[in-house]
Amino acid sequence: MLRLALALALLLTAPAATAAPEATRSLPARGVLAPGQSLGGLTLGATPANVRARWGNRYTLCTVCKRTTWFYTYSGRTTTGAAVAFRNGRVSAVFTLGVPRGWRTSRGVSLGDPATKVDTVYGALPWSRCLGYGALSIRRGGVVASIYTYGESVYGFALTLASEPVCQ
Repeated sequence: MLRLALALALLLTAPAATAAPEATRSLPARGVLAPGQSLGGLTLGATPANVRARWGNRYTLCTVCKRTTWFYTYSGRTTTGAAVAFRNGRVSAVFTLGVPRGWRTSRGVSLGDPATKVDTVYGALPWSRCLGYGALSIRRGGVVASIYTYGESVYGFALTLASEPVCQ
């Protein structure tokens, strides 16, 4: 009788245990840019399967992008979230879309902060002019972390291979 109860308990709990990880796979509510390492937990060079394992399958394929790009957006917000671009079947860029509140750098620069905070935290960084915004970039080896600015505010983040454009 004890074995039957134990088997029944295992049978009833097994589906919940296997379903839980899938339910937790989504775009992070509070992503972190770790320069030279990751953005929102994703690293450059990851495969599409790695991305799905981390952020799930709820993405939209960009139909106007030059390379395969997946848009992950928050529920009810079609233009706020993050995107992943691929080259040769590997992640070549990860960048925010819109201004997903709660995202920050590993050293505490948050989206929406004054752009002057970037200088205070990271020192003077090289600046690039993008279409409608600027990019302050940190190069570490073959990886570029960019902090996007719009006007006087921190607008977004990106992590790209050095061979990719800083402006995403």
